[in-house]
Amino acid sequence: MKLRVRLALMTSAALAFVLSLGGIGVDQLFARSLLREVDVSLQSVGELVATSLTRRQLTMQQAFEERWFESMGISPLDKVVRLLDRNGRVDLRGGRLQLDLPTSEKSLRAAERGRASLETIRVTGSPIRVLTVPIFFRNRLRHLVQIGSPLSDVERSVKTLRIVLLLAFPIALGGSALGAWWLAGRALAPVDEVTRAARKLTARSLHLRLPPISTKDEVGRLVDTFNEMIDRLESSFQMTRRFSADASHELRTPLTILRGEIELALRGKRTEKEYRTVLESCLEEVEQLTEIVSDLLFLSHSDRPGIETHSIDLNELAADLVAALSPLAKAKNLSLKLHLQSPEPVLTTGNPGQLGRMLRNLVENAIYYTPEGWVEVTVMKPKNEVVLQVSDSGVGIPLEHQARVFSRFYRVDYARSRAPGSSGLGLSIAQQVAEAHGGRILLESEVGRGSTFRVFLPSDSASDAQ
Repeated sequence: MKLRVRLALMTSAALAFVLSLGGIGVDQLFARSLLREVDVSLQSVGELVATSLTRRQLTMQQAFEERWFESMGISPLDKVVRLLDRNGRVDLRGGRLQLDLPTSEKSLRAAERGRASLETIRVTGSPIRVLTVPIFFRNRLRHLVQIGSPLSDVERSVKTLRIVLLLAFPIALGGSALGAWWLAGRALAPVDEVTRAARKLTARSLHLRLPPISTKDEVGRLVDTFNEMIDRLESSFQMTRRFSADASHELRTPLTILRGEIELALRGKRTEKEYRTVLESCLEEVEQLTEIVSDLLFLSHSDRPGIETHSIDLNELAADLVAALSPLAKAKNLSLKLHLQSPEPVLTTGNPGQLGRMLRNLVENAIYYTPEGWVEVTVMKPKNEVVLQVSDSGVGIPLEHQARVFSRFYRVDYARSRAPGSSGLGLSIAQQVAEAHGGRILLESEVGRGSTFRVFLPSDSASDAQ
């Protein structure tokens, strides 16, 4: 069943429930209103007769004569008027309706307490509203005045109202169902547009967008969210295409060199030294390919859940790395220094292999692009976090390139020869590892004066508390 049909049916069902309750309420209120008018009419007549008799303004016989009722502006045509003794026996009758009304025990007990009573009595199938009023002389109950009025007009009016309600109910319900169908169609029209747009989306049509809706209701937010999703998809596809192109370029270069070296070696007979030179060159390119593939695999696995983590002392991690990379720095006549701000352990929670890879990439990047001078690794512990800082006195990074140096395979100068062992993914890996550990990397650099990379990581609060 379509959503539009379900909405129309649910709206109609809800309206049918409300109309039913409303119809029952109107019926009851209307019937009670008519009955109240009858009661007021009976009470006015009863009070008038009782007052006239109590004050002896009339004799018993006069009070029940038709001309007296007419002189008081009361029509006795639709009334039953009777005078009863204290035991409920009829003494006198008035009015033109001559009906024998039973006197209930309830009305007699109420009269003995000095209270008038109202009740509905059925005589020959027709209901009659009866008022019984006590008459006291010298504080003793002497008589009862009983006045009755048929409720046939009331029943007729209530019946007419019910017929009107029953006829109006299907008309209102049908109209509301059509209105709900139309409104549901109007409300769901943007959803249909979203559906049609989603069906048109392919990798080549991610530039398409839904026209924005001026109203910011649920459907408007759906359209905005859908457009934002397409933006993210388009950005992701662009990054994937760019990454594929960059990866292809990076892999093609060593493969082209390998092919050229091998073809050159096969063109004629070579000496053992020449073959050895070719094989050494091929080995370098194979190592470069291995490095690229290894870095790509690391990027694809570094943000997966379930990686084993535990508390790590960054002082110890930095000291081990500086010791391991000191020969590389000495080979370039660089000074690789370690500065520990605190002799106490600086703890964070993470994966030692990934954090070690991150720090190694940052330090190697600093060594590669520092022609002369120094590289320094600093471990700091500001409030609620820890910091790994790698500074150098190298060439620096121009400001317009700083926002993109963490992109995969991005280099500031593509004409520059690749550093030995570098795949162009080191900074990208470092950023991904930092983010996977709940941290971030900030870069400060100035051309000709070097660069500083700061990695902020969460502090191991549980270990600190101990």
